[in-house]
Amino acid sequence: MTTAADIIAEALKVAGAVGAGQTASAEDTTDALFHLNQLIGQWNRKRWLVYHLIDTALAATGAQSYSVGSGGDFDMPRPDRLEA
Repeated sequence: MTTAADIIAEALKVAGAVGAGQTASAEDTTDALFHLNQLIGQWNRKRWLVYHLIDTALAATGAQSYSVGSGGDFDMPRPDRLEA
């Protein structure tokens, strides 16, 4: 599983802040973590920035519950979570 440290290390390499085989300083890593947290917070506040948010609708039949997943009322891959 990718960690925040992995994301930060790769981002600093792509940005040219560190070279191949080099390690970022603690200060650079702390600054990068701050910016990563800011970015994730922005994605949380502005959900439209997240490209894979799927909005799906189904005509209500008055049933007590509806199923989500392959072959269910919402016939789609099972999502990681439901917003509403």
